Amino acid sequence: MKSAEKLLCLTLVLSLCLFVFQNQVYSQEKAGQLFEKALYHEESEGDLEKAIDLFEKIVKQFSQHREVAAKALLHIGLCYEKLGMQEAQQTYHRVIDDYPEYKDEVAVARDRLARLERARAELKRRPKFRKIEIATKPQNGVLSP
Repeated sequence: MKSAEKLLCLTLVLSLCLFVFQNQVYSQEKAGQLFEKALYHEESEGDLEKAIDLFEKIVKQFSQHREVAAKALLHIGLCYEKLGMQEAQQTYHRVIDDYPEYKDEVAVARDRLARLERARAELKRRPKFRKIEIATKPQNGVLSP
């Protein structure tokens, strides 16, 4: 009787392990499919808002799949940047801070941050023009032509 109980217990444990493993594989596959769909909206259709929504869904629902989540967060930053939104910088900082083990994504995020900083510095260096009113009446001290 003891060996039958051990066999039953072992079978249950193996079944549970197999179920958990299959669930993780399915979840990883689903995260990858959702990432591809979001990438399609971003690059092929140019629907950046839809792509952002899908990438955010990946980050929230599949946070245990850190590689896919890091890539999704990076693409959220790229979409924000294409839209000219300030959230791009915050998103790139999140990639750097939350996913330091993914060197490629962190390198791209740092590069994009550096480019944004250079562009911001360039905007600050450009001359500012303002309109100066010149008096047109002789009694106001206008020089003659």
